[in-house]
Amino acid sequence: NEYKEAHKYHEIIPIFQKFRDENLKITLHMGEIPNYQKFPFDKFIPDRISHTHFFTDKDRENYMNLSIPIEICPTSSLLCTHSKSYQDIPFKDIYNHQIKNDKMYNLISINTDDTLLLHTNITNEYYEVAKNYNFDINQMKLFVENSIMMSFEKDEIIKEKLIKKVNQFNMV
Repeated sequence: NEYKEAHKYHEIIPIFQKFRDENLKITLHMGEIPNYQKFPFDKFIPDRISHTHFFTDKDRENYMNLSIPIEICPTSSLLCTHSKSYQDIPFKDIYNHQIKNDKMYNLISINTDDTLLLHTNITNEYYEVAKNYNFDINQMKLFVENSIMMSFEKDEIIKEKLIKKVNQFNMV
């Protein structure tokens, strides 16, 4: 609970570490409200983070410098924040931040939260990103490839096969 600070990071980081010791991957949802608690990345580096709606540019640079992959869930961001359009969601800030600093941050994956509750699916999420940001097919392929590489799949051969399939896709 980032708002009420019910959980102190010094109490939950050892729990995250126990999960990691059991070879589980950790994705932390954070920065979902204004005045969020800043996570101590110097104490624990998650395998991925998600949302970061209200992260400052400095906070973004912090996880970018640590090469922590970020999951973006466009429909969740639109429906669960004060965004009025897809162009207002954090994806724009993250993507623009990487360009603004002339540092390509390719550890962005497009995802979806709760397909049933939000009435969406991953295909729709990719469609909305492509449409609202005018990304071409090559840019969208890059997002898919990044998502594959960032996945928690341990078998690199499977990842390679999936990327090969993505690269075989041609627009008619």
